Amino acid sequence: MNLTKTPYVLVVGTMESRKNIWSLGQAWQRLTQDPGLNVPKLVFAGKPGWYNGDFKDLMSATGNLGGWVQFAERPSDTELGFLYENCLFTATVSFYEGWGLPIGESLSFGKTAVVARNSSMPEVGVDMVEYCDAHSIDSIYKACHRLIADPEHRRALEQKISETTLRTWDDVADDIEAILPGNRP
Repeated sequence: MNLTKTPYVLVVGTMESRKNIWSLGQAWQRLTQDPGLNVPKLVFAGKPGWYNGDFKDLMSATGNLGGWVQFAERPSDTELGFLYENCLFTATVSFYEGWGLPIGESLSFGKTAVVARNSSMPEVGVDMVEYCDAHSIDSIYKACHRLIADPEHRRALEQKISETTLRTWDDVADDIEAILPGNRP
């Protein structure tokens, strides 16, 4: 697959059960059956994880959803940067995230995302992403469909990203330093 010429949506992270990749795969399969929708590829970038046998079985049984799904196992930082820069948007539909680093990375590249509205993820995505319910394939489908079928909405979210001052690692370090003993006023 030539990712310089093929539109795609990016999923970054270890491919494991809590990332809810099986539900995303089910939603994507439904998208590919939607007449008239110009569906991009779905690219998973990361390493294989645990408890994802159902997802592996789905990919095996369907030939990676008939070629709609591609994998970039263990991409280098340079490769990952390329994938972020050139995707249409990203997807993080996890059941739980401690923070949701791929969401912040996506935003730092100016890309919006489909994000599950749970745990810490709304703190990262704020009003710059399209939210879904991780427990509903229909909700994941609708959020992805909206960003695919409505490029004006996607561009409006990207405009919000460009107008927002995103937190940096220096901001995080400053926050931590401020709460350490001896640094409080």
